[in-house]
Amino acid sequence: MDRLHSVSIIPDLCVGCTNCIKGCPTEAIRVRDGKAVIDDIRCIDCSECIRICPYHAKYAKTDNYEAVFQNRKKLKVVAVVSPVLYTQFARPVSRFAVLAAVKSLGFDYVYEESIAYASYLDSIKAQILEAGEATSHLSSDETMDILPLVSSTCPVVVRLIQMKYRTIIPRLIQLVPPMESVASFARQELEADGIDASLIRVVYFSPCPARNTQKAFPLGIAKSSVDLVISVHEVYSRIVRTIEDINVGEAVGHDSTIRCSESVYLSCAAIGGESESVGVSQFLTVDGIKNVMDILNEIESEHLEGISFVEPFACFGGCVGGPMTVMNRFTATSRLREIAFEKIPESAQDCIDQDKIFSKKWSEELPDNKAMQLSDDIVQAMSKYDQIDQLLSILPGLDCGACGAPSCAAMAEDIVQGRADFSDCIILRKGDK
Repeated sequence: MDRLHSVSIIPDLCVGCTNCIKGCPTEAIRVRDGKAVIDDIRCIDCSECIRICPYHAKYAKTDNYEAVFQNRKKLKVVAVVSPVLYTQFARPVSRFAVLAAVKSLGFDYVYEESIAYASYLDSIKAQILEAGEATSHLSSDETMDILPLVSSTCPVVVRLIQMKYRTIIPRLIQLVPPMESVASFARQELEADGIDASLIRVVYFSPCPARNTQKAFPLGIAKSSVDLVISVHEVYSRIVRTIEDINVGEAVGHDSTIRCSESVYLSCAAIGGESESVGVSQFLTVDGIKNVMDILNEIESEHLEGISFVEPFACFGGCVGGPMTVMNRFTATSRLREIAFEKIPESAQDCIDQDKIFSKKWSEELPDNKAMQLSDDIVQAMSKYDQIDQLLSILPGLDCGACGAPSCAAMAEDIVQGRADFSDCIILRKGDK
């Protein structure tokens, strides 16, 4: 993967309309020669363009399923299962039937992503309490310099903060995401059992393309422990026809190759799951990338008073609302609530394994993302700002998108940066005639 994002365009389906350029929260898309193009550095994999394109010209790119068992030979293939997969199936299909169905696809080991959440949530709570103690003697204005802390679970939000809200980086709860913690834990367990590290292949079932980018270009860690990312939709399509024939007791009972968590931790796949599990009273949940940006603006301006913890997700509903799923987010959320209170069958009790895994803090700082910078040189940057202001006084200010940019301000920046020409403005061209 040679790009910084996992959203792609099908040129033959693109008609060059302005839906995507208007909907992109980071203005990462332009229409050039009648087709949409994505700026690699600005794209944060929020998938807004996928959702709003009426021609289905955008799609989420992940690894091919065929690669999972390719050149297998002595390889041990591990599946790391997002809780979102369970929500794609209506009752009476149980979570453990899904795990057994995944195993039947040919995976040697199956680990629930949720086994990392016990430690992950404890670490979040500890950091919130520590920050609370540090601010207990401070004034309200001084407290807002430190609080609220912001969850880093959603990789889209982390990339957004990295690019556009760098002053918020110190507020991020900088923990290795559960996907990576479980993948690393699985590798450690298998290596302890005598399996060579080179013979372990870890596959994550993801509800969104951002996890694929996280695998290829991880933030906060030097290298990902995940080898392949497959969409929840893809896995669903492969097990939906056979899942009702599975005998859960026989398939899961006392199976040492399946690792699962207590049911309560599954709720973190939906918005509010983290906040409620952490048990902090002064929290705020926000979903939808533009709503997230509104809250980040409030935090950056220090206008968010009396809040200790913010749980932001780019997708509406949280991970259950990801673009690589089958079920709509409302039904999926309802199903998740049911599963989170589902009693674990006696035969599956031996599979519970969440006490050996410990969350770690990031080992790497977030690198600079200069997508929003006009220049590294401050003098040159100020000069370009002046040029943009001059152009904005000439451009019509209609933000029509006919030039291929989302707004006149974006068009002015493109001209100054050499990515567009003044003559691209159709309104001004008409006026010259």
